[in-house]
Amino acid sequence: MKLLRYAALLVLGVNIWMLSQVAINRYWGDTQRFEFTERELAMAGRHSHDASRSVYLRWRGNSPEFGYYSSRTLELGGDAFRALQFSPEACRARQASRDGFALFIYQGEPYQTLLARYRQNLAEAQTRALGGREEDIQKLERAKQLLANQQLSASRLIAVDVARNRDELSARATSYDAPSLILPARIQPLDDCETTRVTVSINSATHFHLSRAQTDGLDLAPTVVRYNRPNEAPRYRVSLAIGSLGMPWVEEISRCEGECEINKGRRLAP
Repeated sequence: MKLLRYAALLVLGVNIWMLSQVAINRYWGDTQRFEFTERELAMAGRHSHDASRSVYLRWRGNSPEFGYYSSRTLELGGDAFRALQFSPEACRARQASRDGFALFIYQGEPYQTLLARYRQNLAEAQTRALGGREEDIQKLERAKQLLANQQLSASRLIAVDVARNRDELSARATSYDAPSLILPARIQPLDDCETTRVTVSINSATHFHLSRAQTDGLDLAPTVVRYNRPNEAPRYRVSLAIGSLGMPWVEEISRCEGECEINKGRRLAP
């Protein structure tokens, strides 16, 4: 009987602790608010019964190698990579990883740089295709499709840097003239640490439940993310809040009336 009471007290204590974390995150300290569109917060379609009641965060790394699909690969500077302090032994065993933080920039210079790389890839493909080889012509068509998909549907939330502590990234974020956010992440090196490339996985929530009150009247099917059929225009915008503990949640979702991207992912006042 005592064991049951202790178990009940433990469960109650855990629930109280979790609720207190949610309350502190939402109501204590500063809250950042961002306005994104369907490109960055897409409606989940994993389960038919709740597909219209959740959205998931779409983002990509600063590498232009993988086209329309989300790439979570980052090319770091030498100093930033060395600061992660991956051991050579763990790298060779492919077991190296670090808990840290990732810096995300919305649009601005990182997104324009990514688009410029795709335009450069297209220009190079056009030059090679002048020779008339079938293989080069196919690569040209792919390069055209990749650029079109980036412009129409790919997320413009770009991961640009990682570090072991938040303060480092906060300082780096000031160099970008664009909305920025920092989220907890797990960082793993690629290529046995012989390059400065890493992959990033966000540790905090990436799927957000929507209440019936938020979705009533939207009348929208789940987002279809396809390589060969990009969405022509975002259908809705979402207000995403980041609390004092770094945990995000959706405050509001609204259907677009006319041009959906008027606000260009502006960072709203706390």
